[in-house]
Amino acid sequence: MKVKLKIEDHRQLLFLVENLREFYDESILKWQYFHRETSTSLYLLRSEGDYIASQGMIPIYLAKGETSVLSAKSETSFLLPEHRGKGLFEDLYNYTIQKAEEDGCELIWGFTALSKVWRNKLNFEVHDGLIHETALQLNAKSAFRSTIRKDQSSFNKIKQITKSALDRMKNKRIPKLDGTYETKELEFSDDSISAIVGVFKEWQSNYKNYICIETNNDYINWRVKNNPRAKYSLLGIYSQNVLVGYAIFNIETNYLVEFIVPRETELNECLFSLMAFLKQKKTYSHLNYWASSENEYCKKVTSVLEQFGARRYENFTMNFVRKRTKHTSFDTSEVGEFYINGLWTEGFNI
Repeated sequence: MKVKLKIEDHRQLLFLVENLREFYDESILKWQYFHRETSTSLYLLRSEGDYIASQGMIPIYLAKGETSVLSAKSETSFLLPEHRGKGLFEDLYNYTIQKAEEDGCELIWGFTALSKVWRNKLNFEVHDGLIHETALQLNAKSAFRSTIRKDQSSFNKIKQITKSALDRMKNKRIPKLDGTYETKELEFSDDSISAIVGVFKEWQSNYKNYICIETNNDYINWRVKNNPRAKYSLLGIYSQNVLVGYAIFNIETNYLVEFIVPRETELNECLFSLMAFLKQKKTYSHLNYWASSENEYCKKVTSVLEQFGARRYENFTMNFVRKRTKHTSFDTSEVGEFYINGLWTEGFNI
């Protein structure tokens, strides 16, 4: 039997905590799946009174130019091992797609390490290795403290110390700016959020062919400001007291989840200003950037970080998957048109 998530059902919550994420609670599930009143949500499969599987679809609007469409982000996928190979998960997954289509969702998408399942069983388009991570060491002492744990073996401690030392040797000095560009920390006020949304809209007008998260006040408030798990810093980049770019930075995991500069000629200087700001804090060990390796704007950001000694590697645990529904209205053939960054993730670690 397929049943929709009920926040008050503690047996459902127990199943999710025991099998998916131990930090799940009512507030997180409410934030994750009930920020819009839709059929698109989390569904569980019950057999003989016990829950055995789960599949969620998070409703998120995507935009391409002035076109806005409802999509569903695939999340919370799980089936107990003893029930695998019977087609039960595929049946549940197709049911959640049907529910998403009832709401008018035009695209189902997500990230997975199980490429074969999504490609062969669920008939998704799968892009292995599309996501790259770039890690730039900002502070050697903080990096050392963050990587060395008491429960590590001596071998792993030596390995982490060596890697930290090599990163430090590779790093190049961030150029000193003449004061033209300045990065400031902003409060998550209505005025600040409206200001960065305005900058995003300007950026979007310069990249009309990109498919991106529809960034507006409601989305920033939901995904970033009111996130019950991850903590973010909102950073504005100014030139002559005018906001010319902004960044959203996860202050606990050091991920740069968003970096927007509308004018390409200012991208380097704005990124230099941001790096200098984060480095002088001396509390952040790294600047980590998780993004598409095919999108041209993401590639430019990654390239600058690499110039200063950042390590770049493919993330095969989060391969991008997508599936058009019967409602699809705009062309999504080129994966490089998807402007994928940290804001596309679930928002727990990145």
